[in-house]
Amino acid sequence: MAGHRRRTGRPLRSQTRAEHRRAALADALAAAQTPAARIAAAAAHLRGVVVHASPSTAGTAADRAVRALTEIADDVLTSKEVRS
Repeated sequence: MAGHRRRTGRPLRSQTRAEHRRAALADALAAAQTPAARIAAAAAHLRGVVVHASPSTAGTAADRAVRALTEIADDVLTSKEVRS
């Protein structure tokens, strides 16, 4: 028979995916040296999660993320602390 066999009692990969993704995000955030790298790590995490979501959930997540990121970017651009 083809395919990888798991040992009895071990959870399915689909059951541990969220746990593994959160651990990978924590590692990426810990390794990030700059604010831009932290944002990139979070965006990569969201992109990886959205791939496995239903189309409607993925669309809703994308809309929320785009709205939030655009709003934050506008706030930063209008702050007096932006470098030229």
